[in-house]
Amino acid sequence: MLPARGLPHVSTWERRRIGEFVELHYGKALTATTRNPGTVPVFGSNGQCGWHDSALGDGPTVVLGRKGQGPLGVEWCESPFWVIDTAYYVRPTSSEISLRFFYYLTKYVGLNHLKDGTSNPSLGRDVFCRQGFPIPPREVQDRIAAVLSTYDALLENYERRIQLLDEMVRALFHEWFVDFRYPGHDRMQLVDSAIGRIPHGWRAATVDDVAFELRRGVPKGAIEHGLPCVGLEHIPRRSLALREWDELEELGSNKLRFEAGEILFGKIRPYFHKVAVAPKAGVCSADTIVINSRETLAYGFVVALVSSDDFVAHASATANGAKMPRCSWEVMGEYELAVPPDPLLKSFDAKVRVWLAEQQNLVMRIRTLRVAQALLLPRLLSGQLAVDEEEAA
Repeated sequence: MLPARGLPHVSTWERRRIGEFVELHYGKALTATTRNPGTVPVFGSNGQCGWHDSALGDGPTVVLGRKGQGPLGVEWCESPFWVIDTAYYVRPTSSEISLRFFYYLTKYVGLNHLKDGTSNPSLGRDVFCRQGFPIPPREVQDRIAAVLSTYDALLENYERRIQLLDEMVRALFHEWFVDFRYPGHDRMQLVDSAIGRIPHGWRAATVDDVAFELRRGVPKGAIEHGLPCVGLEHIPRRSLALREWDELEELGSNKLRFEAGEILFGKIRPYFHKVAVAPKAGVCSADTIVINSRETLAYGFVVALVSSDDFVAHASATANGAKMPRCSWEVMGEYELAVPPDPLLKSFDAKVRVWLAEQQNLVMRIRTLRVAQALLLPRLLSGQLAVDEEEAA
């Protein structure tokens, strides 16, 4: 616990309108079809929504969600960025405000209560800029921001490590089982099969031969206290690490049960690439396909397979429905592939299990850090807790 240092209490901080310090600028329309591959993050009302090859502005900035039925995001961006027309980006107009402090203050207070309208509620610039807050002196702002930024730096480091582990799983799967550059491949010949040329000793199969869908229904009503409840909104895009879930006392609709280690595949709009490994047992939306391997030694192979770009593309191409396309395991299970012999499956499985365990350890660290930061945030912003420069570093 960080010690209190006797800085002025919030009651002694001057209450100021936020419009005295910052300006909100409208984003610019950029549809998904007009974006080019690049490294510039694109932000919308709920946070980052893609990438582009050119920037609307240079960072750092704070992106504020502007319209929509869902929660409005508050995002920090250090780099050049593009903000679309459902959000604002912020520019400071006074040296009296720390932009980083403004970010934490706004994130803590939130934006949803300021929205107006029913069909497409939005946040007005004037409404936001009229809001008044107790603002500490600039040096206090900088020290508060430094403490909270330390948490963010750790979180970003953990997220980068999770992303790297995702890439390692995908890369090794592609190298061994798509390009056939597995250990000892130079001693093996390719032979004809029903699905084309595959290494000698491998077998032509379908996904249904190595994996299966689990449908264990959980009726609506009371559930075990603290049991994770995973909605499609919780499953990350193109990452095996499930970071978020709710803990409910009661279910409002029927769900599916899953066990730790099973794979959750979002069946609605499968092109969103929502495929993750469950770190613990829980329940999930009925619009999720719960998958496991038929054999223990093929587990890592199945995880990498059903989360691969090629398999997700197949699920997307065979999904039914126009506005809300849904994929089905019956069709997905027909996906053809070459299955390697057991020793190679076992070797791949051992590597993937280590990487998944590391990911899940990082997820738990992230959740613990977020709770600690959430508890610290109001105490710092209220002046109840302060730190000196050495502790903030």
